[in-house]
Amino acid sequence: MLSADFPIANRCKTWYIYYTKLHFERTVRRLMMCKVRCLP
Repeated sequence: MLSADFPIANRCKTWYIYYTKLHFERTVRRLMMCKVRCLP
């Protein structure tokens, strides 16, 4: 049972890390865009 659940948990972990990374990059990009926009 544990060995059967392990790949699913591992996949979820990988997806979670990927999603967090993607979201982080998007947030950084948004902050950079705001900085550029707010500069005179």
